[in-house]
Amino acid sequence: MEDSCINYPVVQANNNDYYLYRLTNGEYNTCGSIFMDYRSDYNLTNRNTIIYGHSMKNGTMFAPLLQFRNQDFYDNHKTMYYCTKEKKYKIELFAGLTVNDDSEIYNLTNLDENKINNFKNKSDFKSNVTVTKEDKIITLSTCAYEFQNARYIVLGVLK
Repeated sequence: MEDSCINYPVVQANNNDYYLYRLTNGEYNTCGSIFMDYRSDYNLTNRNTIIYGHSMKNGTMFAPLLQFRNQDFYDNHKTMYYCTKEKKYKIELFAGLTVNDDSEIYNLTNLDENKINNFKNKSDFKSNVTVTKEDKIITLSTCAYEFQNARYIVLGVLK
């Protein structure tokens, strides 16, 4: 994300615990890494691809995602990029909100237009991005502290 510290490699393991407290080289570290849900296809073929990262108190990792609670921040950061060796993808952001860690957003296969519209309607910012049933969604997820097991998610359409 331009104008932010979010510029990290994305790793993936065979579970969602491994990189929670490990660096990309596997070394233990409480900061962890930015990692893709183990159920997601690394080639971004799923309807919904989830990428996790800690929200660090020093403002690093996914901490900037919490700023999407403010419309002005969204107005100045409407897009992000996901780069692989093969392609550079643009992500058009359309919703940001606090959810429980068992929210339906974490179900990779059951994300229909009604659920997407529900997330858009509850979003902390308003967006003009249209999401179709063919679009691939990127969900960025980080810790939030409004209640126990709270998560802040930012959703975008992969282009």
